[in-house]
Amino acid sequence: MNKVKEIFNNTKVNLRYDIIFWFTTLMILIKQIVFFKLYVSGYSWQMTFLYFGKRTEWIVYLCYTLLLTSIGYLFSKSRRIISLLVINLLTSIYIIWSIMKCVATSSYFSLPIAYDYVPWDMINTILSKFNFKYLVFIADVVIIALFLILTKNRYKNCKRSICSFVIIAALSSSYLGYAHYKLDKKEKGGYSQSVYVDSWTDGDRHYALGVIGHGITKIYNSIKTKPIDLSNEQNTDISNMYKKKEENFHKNFYFGKLRGNNIIMLQLESFETLVLNQKVNGVEITPNLNKLLKNSIYFDNIYPNNNFGVSSDCDFMIHTGLYPNRTGQTFFDHPNNRYPNSLPFLLKENGYSTAAYHSDKGYMWNMYENLPKFGFDEVSQSGDYTKEEPFNFGVVDHEFLPQVADKVSKMPKPFYALSVTVSGHSPFRLNEKYKELNLPDNLKDNIIGDFFQVSRYTDTAIGNFIKKLEDLNLLDNTTILIYGDHGGIHRYHNDDLKKIESPKDWWFSDEKIPLIVYNKNISGEVNHTYGGQIDFYPTLTYLLGIENEKYTKFNMGKNLFNTKNNYVNVNGKLYGEFNEEINASEKKVLDLNELILRSNYINKNFVR
Repeated sequence: MNKVKEIFNNTKVNLRYDIIFWFTTLMILIKQIVFFKLYVSGYSWQMTFLYFGKRTEWIVYLCYTLLLTSIGYLFSKSRRIISLLVINLLTSIYIIWSIMKCVATSSYFSLPIAYDYVPWDMINTILSKFNFKYLVFIADVVIIALFLILTKNRYKNCKRSICSFVIIAALSSSYLGYAHYKLDKKEKGGYSQSVYVDSWTDGDRHYALGVIGHGITKIYNSIKTKPIDLSNEQNTDISNMYKKKEENFHKNFYFGKLRGNNIIMLQLESFETLVLNQKVNGVEITPNLNKLLKNSIYFDNIYPNNNFGVSSDCDFMIHTGLYPNRTGQTFFDHPNNRYPNSLPFLLKENGYSTAAYHSDKGYMWNMYENLPKFGFDEVSQSGDYTKEEPFNFGVVDHEFLPQVADKVSKMPKPFYALSVTVSGHSPFRLNEKYKELNLPDNLKDNIIGDFFQVSRYTDTAIGNFIKKLEDLNLLDNTTILIYGDHGGIHRYHNDDLKKIESPKDWWFSDEKIPLIVYNKNISGEVNHTYGGQIDFYPTLTYLLGIENEKYTKFNMGKNLFNTKNNYVNVNGKLYGEFNEEINASEKKVLDLNELILRSNYINKNFVR
């Protein structure tokens, strides 16, 4: 009993008077708060302190810090100070790396554990953002090192204290568990407070966890989501499913129709079929797109296959030919997966250069960590573009698209360029000076009127984009696929539509997105085949006349130009022409798709 009492007394003395331990802990905590202020929140210093004063995040930051610094108590004598010195130094380097990563890519996850190779291009880009001012983050490490040199004998009697380590680690872990239970499970925190629940950006995760907690959690999730092994029966079911989806028809007029063309994928935020060829107060909502339809193949029965990953799900489907997760977020939930069958890899094998131009921030949906896995030669995000108009989500369309035109003009030909806009993001806020439509009274200051205004704004930006491509002599051999990433009004605001006076029947349609295949040299036509983003990959490669079974056999989608399957699977709900047998079969397809994602099936079975 006396021995136990002595241990606890020694622990109490350690925790009360260990100046270096508490100094190190405090400095690491301060560095995280500084990172939060400068690179996550955008708050003023006053707002930053108010934020931490009223919420529990700073305690979460502290607990993760204590879990690191408590390791020092596992060492004795001067080794304790050296261990704290090393922990502080490595943490400071990690924060500096995170700063450079954020400056370079607007994304936060800083360790390349999501790769099975060394991403030298990304690393060199990050290192190019080094600034000597970042060394201020290791100033305290130098101070501690000098202290150790000057007082090297002070800690010669310092004993290892496993009890101190256990108490600190236990208390810190207990609070993290309590915070998870209170904020995530019981939802008893303040506005939008959470700790570990799924979030749609790494920025939000940084709010809750800090630099250290975020990094630890990402590493844990990467380990936790290690691909599963499939049984022989499951492998056979997947193989049979792929064979059943094959449609070996004779090639028709569309095969190779656009062979050798440059391709621009113009992905429009929240853009719906709803607004095409429609008027408000006698004025067309989308005059430029309506004009483009005269030289386009227009698919008017395209339904978005997105799940909770929303915009990122669209990126995922059009490049892999796989459905996204039915729950959770594919870009976050499968960090170890590889997609060697992806569209950019196939196009590169056929002589194309590839680039992905996103107008939003790199951490949105974990975009910057995932797109390089699809085979893009270049990936850019909002920080890579000149931005004058303030907009929380990224770069507005009329500033973004002209810069995309300049970028693609410099790409080696032929090229494939993904261009993703962001101005149409709900709740459809638009600067007054860009509102071109004269709305009737029942559409002023409500969500449908705002949606029409932002759709017109995007249409104008597209018109100017096409004009610039023509001025750059790019249109003669370039095809532009214009489509919505998901619905806007009908995805989020159906109930709001019902509240508006004197509604029009055409407002109440299904959630559909357009797919417009524009080329100035083709005659306009409308294709009524039912499909979704899952079908874009095989449809595009058919137009380009590209056949390669080792890539295309892993597609869940169909070629919209040559199919007998006139239906689309939207999260288990079918639209189009189908029967009960097809309905049952498609539900099994989604189950097998989940196994493909969870097992990293394609990477294991793709023949390189």
